[in-house]
Amino acid sequence: MKESPSLAEALFPTEVFLGKNKFSERMIPGETKSPGTEKHMKKTLALLLSLCMLLCLLASCADKGGSGNEGTNAATEGNGTNAATDAATEPDESKAPETDAATEPTETEPEETQDPNFPPFDTTAPWDGVSASLRWYKLGDWRSGFELTNAYDLKGFAMMVAIANGGVLYYDPNYMVIRDTDGDGDLTDEAGYDEENVIAGDKFAGCEILLKADVDLNGKEWSPIGLGSSFQGKFMGEGYTVSNFTVSAESACHPTLTQSYYGFFAYIANGAEVRDLTVADATFEVDSLDDKNDDVYLSIFGCNVGAVTVANCNAYNITYNVKKLGNNNTCIGYMICIARVAGTSVTGCKVYNYTYNGDISGANEHHDWYGVDQANGGATFTGCEVLTADPR
Repeated sequence: MKESPSLAEALFPTEVFLGKNKFSERMIPGETKSPGTEKHMKKTLALLLSLCMLLCLLASCADKGGSGNEGTNAATEGNGTNAATDAATEPDESKAPETDAATEPTETEPEETQDPNFPPFDTTAPWDGVSASLRWYKLGDWRSGFELTNAYDLKGFAMMVAIANGGVLYYDPNYMVIRDTDGDGDLTDEAGYDEENVIAGDKFAGCEILLKADVDLNGKEWSPIGLGSSFQGKFMGEGYTVSNFTVSAESACHPTLTQSYYGFFAYIANGAEVRDLTVADATFEVDSLDDKNDDVYLSIFGCNVGAVTVANCNAYNITYNVKKLGNNNTCIGYMICIARVAGTSVTGCKVYNYTYNGDISGANEHHDWYGVDQANGGATFTGCEVLTADPR
């Protein structure tokens, strides 16, 4: 019985490939045709045709989206006709940055120390007479000193000295001192309160406080430095000026003693130094304040306890409006009030337009440069003068 032709033989007759046509009937001279060879060639060609059909079928499936099958990829690996299919199924790396950009933080994110409820405070704005900054303390250190550059820094420094004998200051994320805005005496219920943002007072003994700019106190009330404690460090004015402030009986009064101090400083003590500083355009309203007026001190750099140094400091346009002197003692002097300690030195200081309005004849201790001295060894005053014209 005659075998049925295979699919490949039916579609592609072997005669086409064997050249059985009118041109190929002629044999090459000397060639002998073998029936077995012809049959073997037919089977080989049929096998090749079947393999080609299988490859074409697989490629067609891949073009229709079936390229995700690993087995198919392995079978077609190395076939150049599938390059386009492989490229189509690979992820487009050029689009990856768009997804990453959406998740990455922007460069405008706030710093860790910032709080959206507390935007950075403008310390270049005119001082409001109340606000105080502690940023200068956070940025400085005891070896290189602490730098004050504006009225808010200066107020923060004065507050730290004032509570050196006990007390703390709370500050917000911008290092601005938190105030008792609701008047209940409790700072822990104020906006910005954080129990970790607390700083204690300090007398700054042996440490340098460096003034780095002229400071205008905007005509506001000033509470003298060292009121409630004493400043024991080195205040280096570096030739700059603190100006335009007032001191009333309320702000001059010691918080616990029956004493009042009318000056830029209240108390300097135990080796303290004030150098190269000018205080100008200041007004002091001297008056009685109930039982807090036993002892009154009128002097730009306050009272000294222990040997201190005041060098190359100036006081211009200083006005004392005196309504009532101290009930017990009144000490008046240009630079310091109690110069009785050996080793105290006042050198190279100048004053201009230093005025007392009112009756000061009742002051029991009044000298031009100092309030109290002792003949048997007190302060030395060298190179100091009263100017007749404004040097500025």
